[in-house]
Amino acid sequence: MILAGVEFVNRNASILKKPSEYLLPSEIEYCRRYKDADIHIAGCLAAKLAIIKTMSDIFPVFPEDFEVKHNKSGKPFVFFLKKELEKYTLSISISHTKTLAVCLCVIKNGHIHSSRKKKRYT
Repeated sequence: MILAGVEFVNRNASILKKPSEYLLPSEIEYCRRYKDADIHIAGCLAAKLAIIKTMSDIFPVFPEDFEVKHNKSGKPFVFFLKKELEKYTLSISISHTKTLAVCLCVIKNGHIHSSRKKKRYT
């Protein structure tokens, strides 16, 4: 099963006023390296929210349970801080303009447990 979540964060959003409520110190430090740090913070926040929304059907996740990191080429990835989350494979992509940040999160090996009966198509 593949699940995807998309999140948008506007540069003027009130959520940017206190990024430390959602971002880890290492994530804020990474964003502050850039001249236009606000839009990078918005990108990290969009990633956090997209990951939380994507994982919410599988496992309850909170912003402090994982870290958004970047490899040497700048590609973002998710580093889980909780052992029980390490079994999930997530891919994220963050993009932004000067005023808007967006993140797409795709989980590849998640299982949704539903109480509804699935329809069978023959």
